[in-house]
Amino acid sequence: MAQRIILHFGTPKTGTTALQRWLFRRRGRLARQGLHYPRPLGYAPGGRWQRATGAADARAKHQWMIGALMDADGRFVRRLDEMARKGPADARLTVLSTEGLYNRWWDFPASGAEALREASARFDLEAWVWLREPVAFFRSVYVQKLRNPPSRDIASNGRDWSCEQMLDDDWFRRRLDYAGFLDDLARVVGAGRIRVFGYRGQTVADFLAAAGVAAERAPEPRENQTLGDDAVTQLRRLNARDPPPSERPRLIASIVAADARRKVAWRPFELPPASEARVRALTGPSLARLYETYGLDLR
Repeated sequence: MAQRIILHFGTPKTGTTALQRWLFRRRGRLARQGLHYPRPLGYAPGGRWQRATGAADARAKHQWMIGALMDADGRFVRRLDEMARKGPADARLTVLSTEGLYNRWWDFPASGAEALREASARFDLEAWVWLREPVAFFRSVYVQKLRNPPSRDIASNGRDWSCEQMLDDDWFRRRLDYAGFLDDLARVVGAGRIRVFGYRGQTVADFLAAAGVAAERAPEPRENQTLGDDAVTQLRRLNARDPPPSERPRLIASIVAADARRKVAWRPFELPPASEARVRALTGPSLARLYETYGLDLR
């Protein structure tokens, strides 16, 4: 494996899963062009690494990085060293991807930041980040939060929250500050090691072009349609009832299936005007700095 490493941070709802699936399924073909997408690994606490099992689509991301960066044991850098020794000798580029790098960025301890800083000094490391227009981003993530199971770590998951309540949540508001995140990232890996892309609905093609990979065919999977207005109402009612965890997946699947069948009466879910205005007010200064620093206009 070459010493050049790309850490793909996502973010959520920017074609990250589509890219991970595409790279994972074509690992062999891409390796012949010098791009190495390592087989994802599962990280087990206590220092044991285990190969991920289950459906390739579900395990196509390198989620092990999150556990490694949360632990103050140096495993993140050691794992990269191991990949450098055992990877393909003719690989010019290695790609590691998980949107958890963005979602959990504010949760990493100082040791996690130090591990990334050490990795950027030891390797030719780059951080690639895709960002989406914030109103569309908020709308998609809001619906996903309604669908997620309740969590002790993330208060907004699986709750009957309105858009306004979601915007009151510090965990969520922080993830709307794109420029603040990039400032933090630059302090860790270096400003010259960051590449920022605007989400255009063709993340696979944009990634391959930026990586210098000529794919014989890189069709972009159709973007998952955000659930409609009626489905969002049903999700909030379900969360208010707080069903047993064993029943929740079946009930969620029923709501999603009904939304897919609804044709004539289907209405898109739109943010209330006050919530949309609040998103724009919250993100305006950040977007202005994003344009000034990176030349990316999401406004």
